Amino acid sequence: MTVKLDPEKVQTTLAKNQATSFGLTLVIGLPCSQPICNRATQLQAQIEALLPGRCRWYAPDHLHATVTAPLRGRYRAGPPLQRPELPGDLGGFAAALNRGFAELQPFPLELDRLLLASNGLVLALGQDPGHVRQQIAQYLTPFPEIDPPQDPDGWHVTLGHLETSAPFATDAEQLRFEVGWNELQKALGRMTVEQVWLVHYANRTLTEIIGRVPLLLGRPNVFSADVLLNELRIG
Repeated sequence: MTVKLDPEKVQTTLAKNQATSFGLTLVIGLPCSQPICNRATQLQAQIEALLPGRCRWYAPDHLHATVTAPLRGRYRAGPPLQRPELPGDLGGFAAALNRGFAELQPFPLELDRLLLASNGLVLALGQDPGHVRQQIAQYLTPFPEIDPPQDPDGWHVTLGHLETSAPFATDAEQLRFEVGWNELQKALGRMTVEQVWLVHYANRTLTEIIGRVPLLLGRPNVFSADVLLNELRIG
């Protein structure tokens, strides 16, 4: 691997992660399975040894894979999401989620490689051979207020991110990092997904969650529009 960072993108990522941002997202994890959390902690420590003090790491309980974000990043100091920002047909939105996730059977999520992206994110990546993300995005297409999906083909879990756009003091230090990175055992692991969270968050890293609703796969989900608003704490 040759590290190819884009300083402008790294700075944008840092600014977005530090800003207050209210949104609605569908995620797997919070936390992920214990073996994946343990492996993530191990990989974070290995990368930290290669690049000490230049990354901010996600705690195991905050690791997640985004399915799709129905309302992506409303950046403002306040208030949190409000009812008028949600689909006008909120009953139909709740019914679509209930029906869609009841029809979707549990599936395997496998994360088999790492990437240090040009924007400074440290990612664990995996394929989506069943096109689960596309299936779930289809449930939301009748609602024009919903944001379109991004990168619908694969999965990623963010382990952390660089805290500087210039992490290497010298070319020799970058070379040592690249050699060490290439020697890492990069697979994060495999888990069976039986539940997805619908999360109302206050920041992009999901360390500040306002409310959330569990959606069970292959089993009935029966929450109403009122329950949705109450559990997500949206006024």
